[in-house]
Amino acid sequence: MRVVPRLAPYDMITLLDVYEHIPRSEWAQFNAILRAAIADDGTIVVTVPSPLHQNHLLQVNPSGLQICR
Repeated sequence: MRVVPRLAPYDMITLLDVYEHIPRSEWAQFNAILRAAIADDGTIVVTVPSPLHQNHLLQVNPSGLQICR
């Protein structure tokens, strides 16, 4: 996403295991777009894979590892 979506502003934006895939060099631009897309009283929900889950995947399913930057 590089522009504010046309149906903005939103009451809620959810990023479920997404944020860790955004390169750090693009965080400022991505965050600015999120801010422009959310209503003033809106909520942004962000989840990221836990280190415990990542370690579990490393042991039992390495191909399922998430990108963590």
